[in-house]
Amino acid sequence: YYASKAELLNGLLARLTLPGAGRGHDADATISNAERVLGSIVTILQYDVILYPHMIFVLRKFPDRPGADGSSATATNGEGPGDSSSIMSTLPPFDAESVRSRASRFLAAHLPLVRTKVKSVLMVIAGTTASRLGSIRQSLYDRTDGTESVRALDRAR
Repeated sequence: YYASKAELLNGLLARLTLPGAGRGHDADATISNAERVLGSIVTILQYDVILYPHMIFVLRKFPDRPGADGSSATATNGEGPGDSSSIMSTLPPFDAESVRSRASRFLAAHLPLVRTKVKSVLMVIAGTTASRLGSIRQSLYDRTDGTESVRALDRAR
């Protein structure tokens, strides 16, 4: 599970590129791309690395697919359409401490890489336009601490 998330993060980090100096539109496109990629990285870390493994391996619930509006739905325990109980029975049970330890090791290994790459991109963006950096910051805040994100996390418990 974590190997696939590591591969996904590495692919996203490879898509983060530094805007070229004095290229005008290319720099704007690169900044927009950086905003999307950073949002994806934050979402993967928050949900796929921390929340979902706990839900699946400890609580024994599958998270529902996100709704059409992008909001996360509640978790299921295999009841209802698609009956996932047969799948859940094939997964090994883990105690909460084991899952927490695996997530911690994953974050310890990958956060320095993410930090280095993101820091270099944000330093260039900050030199380009402060308002753009502010909008990226707000977008990331909304994804992690916004009311919709908090509601989604509460529904998953």
